[in-house]
Amino acid sequence: DDDDGNNSESKNAYENNMSSLYVTDVVASSAYRRHGIGSKLMNAVERKASEMDVRFVFLHVEYDNIGARRFYERLGYRDVDVEVSDGNEESER
Repeated sequence: DDDDGNNSESKNAYENNMSSLYVTDVVASSAYRRHGIGSKLMNAVERKASEMDVRFVFLHVEYDNIGARRFYERLGYRDVDVEVSDGNEESER
């Protein structure tokens, strides 16, 4: 970890354009949540990344989306970079 608490190896993946995969959205309908669908989707992503010799899987989760953050933590993901908005910026979505 560097002085900011960020993982230097992960930062290098961004800076050096190393082989990485970025997951934009993983969504299950509310009726199907807590049935293992998200885990199966992420396992499929990780298998595909491995087949492609991708070293890093990155994703973005809103800071206040506690449920999603816990989900990814249970799968072994961890914070690499955290940005907290003051709420005044327009959403990218």
